[in-house]
Amino acid sequence: MVLRSARQTILVVVALLAVLAGVCAPARAEGTARAGKPAAEGGGKGPVVVVGFSGVSWTDVTRKTAPHLYEFGKKAAVSNIVVRTVRETACPVEGWTALGSGQRTIDDGCRLPTVAGKAPVRWAQLKEANSSSSYKAKIGALGEALQGRSALAVGPGAALALAKPNGRLLGGYAALAPLPVSGEDGDVGGAARAYAGSDADVTVIDLGAVRYPGNELSENHPVQAPGIAQRLREYFTPEGAAPEAVKQQISYIDARFGLLVKQIRKKTPNATVLVANVADADSSRPHLGYFAAAGPRMGGPALATSDSTRQPGLIQVTDIMPTLAGWLGAGPQARGNAIGSAITTAKASDDGEANIARLDAEHTRAQVTRSLSGSFYVLLAALSAAILLMWAKRKSHRWTETNERFFLQLSALTAALPVSTLLVNLIPWWRMSNPLVSLLMGVVLIAAVLALIALRGKSPFAPFAVIGGVTAGTLALDVLLDGIWHGYPLQLAALLGMQPLVGWRFYGFSNNAVAMFVAGLVLLLAWHSSRTARKKSVAVILGAGALAVLLDGSAKFGADFGGPPVIVVGLGVLATMVAGKRLTWLRFAAVLGAAVAVSFVFALFDYLQPAPKRSHLGKFVGSFFDGGGLAIVWRKVTQIFGGNALFIPVALAIVAAICAVAWLLAKRGHFARLRIEDEIVRRSAVSLVSALVVAALLNDSGVTMPAVGLIVAAPLWFVATLRREGEATAGQRDAAVQEGEPAAQEGEAAVQEEESPATASRE
Repeated sequence: MVLRSARQTILVVVALLAVLAGVCAPARAEGTARAGKPAAEGGGKGPVVVVGFSGVSWTDVTRKTAPHLYEFGKKAAVSNIVVRTVRETACPVEGWTALGSGQRTIDDGCRLPTVAGKAPVRWAQLKEANSSSSYKAKIGALGEALQGRSALAVGPGAALALAKPNGRLLGGYAALAPLPVSGEDGDVGGAARAYAGSDADVTVIDLGAVRYPGNELSENHPVQAPGIAQRLREYFTPEGAAPEAVKQQISYIDARFGLLVKQIRKKTPNATVLVANVADADSSRPHLGYFAAAGPRMGGPALATSDSTRQPGLIQVTDIMPTLAGWLGAGPQARGNAIGSAITTAKASDDGEANIARLDAEHTRAQVTRSLSGSFYVLLAALSAAILLMWAKRKSHRWTETNERFFLQLSALTAALPVSTLLVNLIPWWRMSNPLVSLLMGVVLIAAVLALIALRGKSPFAPFAVIGGVTAGTLALDVLLDGIWHGYPLQLAALLGMQPLVGWRFYGFSNNAVAMFVAGLVLLLAWHSSRTARKKSVAVILGAGALAVLLDGSAKFGADFGGPPVIVVGLGVLATMVAGKRLTWLRFAAVLGAAVAVSFVFALFDYLQPAPKRSHLGKFVGSFFDGGGLAIVWRKVTQIFGGNALFIPVALAIVAAICAVAWLLAKRGHFARLRIEDEIVRRSAVSLVSALVVAALLNDSGVTMPAVGLIVAAPLWFVATLRREGEATAGQRDAAVQEGEPAAQEGEAAVQEEESPATASRE
């Protein structure tokens, strides 16, 4: 009977997902990637020219400030490029070494790259710093992969990119002066002259590094990474327009590029030109950078992408090395250590200006959500504290119906906020005149609507179904549709989602998304268990859990290694409790073991795919065969406990506040006094807390995952508890009235008999 119900449940859920996918597909089709052609490989299509610089985004590139870069982008395959390597912001040395290695590299400070003779300065120190870091980056991979090819490096950054592992340059070198100080004349045509005198197969050119005032670099005096105080200020300070000094530097780079591209078209019209921003201009603020490529190996106009992001119009700096290796016929073995993937065209378009406008808008979207994310976490912490204080005061004589109504509305609103940060991305708020205000208003309005709908239900547990169902359903559909059509998912550039500026993830389930997804599932299925027979409820939970694990763990969709254990634990514990079984430590360990086994099965299947097609699941398994698995595990552990300067303390505050409320609930014995239906609160609480503990231990987000998951569920536990208390009080009052009615009637009859005229006359 249970198996039959489970099969029925699975069929129903699959049918619903298929229907919803069909309904939603037209709405997403315009903004999703279409199957594009991979960039052509092999060395028979003319020379390759790589032009790099630091501190230039598509927002900076206009017809006025950078006309040559703008016109080149109109006819090219274009994209935003993520330049982060190890730290949140990338310095020029880190950007150029990442380009040359295809890995996340690091510099001990933030210096300008320099060359002495024909070798990069401080190469031995850079090699040692990267080999001893947790990422174990092997710099010099591009120079090694292109051995036998003629090459030319122009400028110090280019020398870092084309250096071999021993520090010697692949090919020749031509010096190029740094960007001039504001108001000074410089050598605009140096890069063009160097290219004119060369016949190299591959030329890499460093046009200079743009720096914000106060973040100037030198060769010998590094700028240190910003401290915690500076990071905190940046989280709460929206970014303004670029200073005039920055605009002047960008204009100078553009002038250099204009002469260079003119020379390239004159001398080698069959050359493939790849232009990329490789680092940030500000040591405390990350940015998405400029990327454009045109020539026989890249189609255009189009949006560029890669398998490392799976998003049209978004690539990483680590994608450039495997791309160049493929273009120049180096073979797959030469790019085996690269974490990036070859750049391809995702969506062809005849309107190059529309492509540029889209990239500018997506950069704005990413900048606004990052600048607001810190404040939003603080808002969630403040709301949690307010709910806690109101809950503690509800037994006082000052607690009125108005207070209760406000508490219910505030709690439902808070629980709806996380999913609202995703749903708001259905509205192009980033294209409005004031994106920041539009984003905030959109999130609050969507959450308010969801809260009102949830509270209209007569059942105390209606909010479980509404908010829990919307949260889980939104994430499931988002991941499903993104896996099929590859377009900007709702999670990308969301307040509680994946941040492309500093993110390690661009598709699938992020850590916060997993926490929200599991919380929504547990609430929805716990509500369903209160309305359905035990065996059928268990079957539904197991069926939904199987579908959720498949969606989260598959490389095509969720691509999440740490998510399946969380889902299995949460729904496994819930199924055990719904089945009426006692939750012992042995049963919990069995559930946990099954969860870990499921994750490794998904990762192993992903590993069996060809190396270029593996997600991070398969790459993680492969790292153990390469000897780097333990380093990855240790890095994850340090990230769990090191965390973010802002998010970790705020998340701890949220978790502490909610745990305090849970303790007060248990101490006051409210669960014991409620009716049997309130077993749903206990089941969902035990299941979700178990899942979130596992999430905190297995994922590098640490306590932020429990914080986000509890923000969704805990306010609704309070809502259900308070509404059930109200029902119990009303029931007691009705019972008292019913019991008192006969006595009242007898009293009234006696009074009437005493006062009647007939009685008086008999006396």
